[in-house]
Amino acid sequence: MVNQCFKVGGAVIGLIGLVTLPEDINTWWARLQDVGGMFEGNPLAGGALAVGIILVALGYRDELRRRLSGSRRWRSDKELEDELSTWLRESGFSVQYQPTLPGVSFRLTATSVERPVTIVRPVESPGIRLGTIVKPNPPHSTVIAAMDDDQSSSLKEDLGIELARFGLGFSLEDILGQGILFDYPIVVSDTLTKYQFIDRVNFVGRAILLVQLIVTKHVREAEQRQGTAPAQLTPVPQSSSDTIKF
Repeated sequence: MVNQCFKVGGAVIGLIGLVTLPEDINTWWARLQDVGGMFEGNPLAGGALAVGIILVALGYRDELRRRLSGSRRWRSDKELEDELSTWLRESGFSVQYQPTLPGVSFRLTATSVERPVTIVRPVESPGIRLGTIVKPNPPHSTVIAAMDDDQSSSLKEDLGIELARFGLGFSLEDILGQGILFDYPIVVSDTLTKYQFIDRVNFVGRAILLVQLIVTKHVREAEQRQGTAPAQLTPVPQSSSDTIKF
């Protein structure tokens, strides 16, 4: 917000100073030979132009520093981790730091409305990945385990279609043991904003809800045949035994 004020305010003040300078281009050119003499006849205009240039420079100081030094917005993965954690907390998420794995720079679990999403920064990747595991609790798993082949295939087909429609990577090989795994990649660039990042985290949160609704629908249909009591699905944060491949 401050940078934006500098950019807009500096441009306006500088423009005021510029338009109040002499209109005669020859006079302009002659006075350019002597910077001091340029504003001699109108020191107010000169002062406004100078203040405007300074404010604009302050507004663009981060961009100028990166361009001149060739540095990135985040000089290290630690700086990226800290900023992502700050964005998450400011947006109402609880943040838990997870133990790192081989080939992983950092791992965070962000939770909102009991839907944990894990943020992973692979070492050999230009971006980050958002993912989670949804596991059925024992009552639900009992119903799923008792499904016949047609019911089990129908459940996996519906999950696969909807997760693919969301553009998520996923694994449905072992719903009862491994759980329902899915993840979403994000390219990290200097233009990434807080709102873009939080929107992607919420996007994965909506995918968790989608998975829960699909599985609950199939379980209830199976319960009508099996007479099993209803249960709930629980999303769990990724642990050290995760099998999602980066």
